[in-house]
Amino acid sequence: MPMPNNNDLEARILAVAKDLFVKKGFDETSMSDIAVAAGITRPALHYYFRTKERMFQAVFGGILESLAPSIEEILDQDTTAMEKISRLVDTYTEKFIQEPSLPLFIMMEIQRDAGHLVETASHVRIMQYASRVAGYFRSEMDKGNINRVPFYSLFYTFFGLISYPFLTRNLLDAVSGTSGSDFEAVMRSWKRYVVFHLGNLLEVHAGDSRGRRIVPE
Repeated sequence: MPMPNNNDLEARILAVAKDLFVKKGFDETSMSDIAVAAGITRPALHYYFRTKERMFQAVFGGILESLAPSIEEILDQDTTAMEKISRLVDTYTEKFIQEPSLPLFIMMEIQRDAGHLVETASHVRIMQYASRVAGYFRSEMDKGNINRVPFYSLFYTFFGLISYPFLTRNLLDAVSGTSGSDFEAVMRSWKRYVVFHLGNLLEVHAGDSRGRRIVPE
């Protein structure tokens, strides 16, 4: 049987580490657990990742870092705030579709140690992009281009509407029989409702003749 090359083995280690971090959390996952799941010895695991912290940064940071180019591109485009919102919704939804365990992973780590999560994110510069996003929307509020709302309202509406369906997917499966590609179709359809609700929150001159936004078809 041919031996896996270094890249294949590292990818396998990260895959099983992510699975264990999601299922057990950072604290309850040991390097021995990861080594056994990856089918290697603990010394071999330490050759790739000397500490569990570095492995956590590689797993979580790698996922977050993949978002950075898209966020930067969206912020740099000459588009309206609502157009940027729509692109951000699309970007995050597609990332969660690709990494469906990510919302649960984030929620678990927020409950366990939010500071640790933020510190990990800062290592891959994702916090600087988060600050840019926050600064942009505060600036748009100051200019009167979008409604002035507490930042927590924007934060909770955006991430709540995007992440909650992934956290409750098993419930939807049990109730409606939705699964696999059906769920992906549901989430791609759901994106326009997320933008609709954010528009209700932020748009200054949005609405029909009675001042109400119309739910998208």
